[in-house]
Amino acid sequence: MDRDKASSPFSREDIERLCRERGGSHALNLQGQNLRGINLANMNLSGAQLVKAELSEANLSGANLCRANLRDANLEGANLSQANLKEAWLVQTNLSGANLSEADLNASDLSEADLSHACLDGANLQHTFLCGADLNTASLCGARLDQANVSGADLSRANLENTSCCDTCFSWSYPKYENVFYDWCLDYLDPKRQPPLQRIAQTSNVTSTNTRGALLTWTLPQ
Repeated sequence: MDRDKASSPFSREDIERLCRERGGSHALNLQGQNLRGINLANMNLSGAQLVKAELSEANLSGANLCRANLRDANLEGANLSQANLKEAWLVQTNLSGANLSEADLNASDLSEADLSHACLDGANLQHTFLCGADLNTASLCGARLDQANVSGADLSRANLENTSCCDTCFSWSYPKYENVFYDWCLDYLDPKRQPPLQRIAQTSNVTSTNTRGALLTWTLPQ
């Protein structure tokens, strides 16, 4: 369906009709389309192509976006609470200020995504790729980051209270991320194996964070 992407956005009814016509959401291609503020709550969009789609302020709560391609999409301020985003492609996606509380992002790719100020409380981020992602001031209270790769991510001022980080890779280049982590759960770290932690994340909240088995490696300045 051709239309003026800037002035004539799709409606929920349009999306439902396209899914019926094309035999399911896996054949749905909405690349670059204007879906700003649309209500797609609890809708099945698994496998949909949403590359560079405009989805700011959209309601996708409870939606099934499993294996959907959202690369470079704009989801600023969108509601994705309790959404199924398993194995979704979210590389360089703008999720600034988005609500992802209790969303299932297992094995999704969020490399270089903008998650600044986003709410990820209670989200499942196990096995996710967050390499180079911006999580500045994001809230991940009670989230699960087990076996995730957070290499090079910006976690300054992020809230990781009660977050599970078993076998998580937090490798970063020091001092690029100097002052990102402060006294990272010293009870779990072996000082004989790790470089000295010198107040590196004064602004991050890591209260009660579980880092057992986490890979915390960095290169100290020469």
